[in-house]
Amino acid sequence: MAVFQLCTIQGIGAGMGGILWSGVTACEVRAAMALARVPLAEREQVARDAVFMGSEVAAERNRRAAAEAKRRNK
Repeated sequence: MAVFQLCTIQGIGAGMGGILWSGVTACEVRAAMALARVPLAEREQVARDAVFMGSEVAAERNRRAAAEAKRRNK
């Protein structure tokens, strides 16, 4: 969790003020693991977990944005 908290959820401007959330990058996870001093033997699993958490957060943000856009267009 400490590694994930050091990462930023990446987003891409999707026009008209929208953002398409994409999760965390592998480069950012590697840097966060170095900062958190994750032992080498644990890095592969920690990286998988951090990327998974990032994709879940991005998916939820995208779901919320889609629901808000749908609500506005009614």
